[in-house]
Amino acid sequence: MREIVQSIYSIEKISNVYDIIIKLFSDSISQAHLPRKSRQANLVLQVKQYITKHYQDSELKISFIAKNIFVNTQYMCTIFKNETGRTIGSYLQEFRMNKAKELFDCGQHSITQ
Repeated sequence: MREIVQSIYSIEKISNVYDIIIKLFSDSISQAHLPRKSRQANLVLQVKQYITKHYQDSELKISFIAKNIFVNTQYMCTIFKNETGRTIGSYLQEFRMNKAKELFDCGQHSITQ
């Protein structure tokens, strides 16, 4: 969905609008036909992908994640917790700790950095 929004901002020709509308409609139809569990699993995947790309941002907030994947914050948090058994905040914290450990283990950074 984010890709579609970005492509709308980059439209140079009016004829490209048609292609974007068709893609949006097609994606919406395919999402609607997914079973509920698949939609929820897809949401969790989107959250994890967003965290993977933006974990270094010290200002990263759960509300930013929800806004960028176009869902309600409370809904996203509830689905994530139901699907993974943990909160988004705890997942983000553990993800950051693991990344820090990787950097430390491969000698790229010391504890003081």
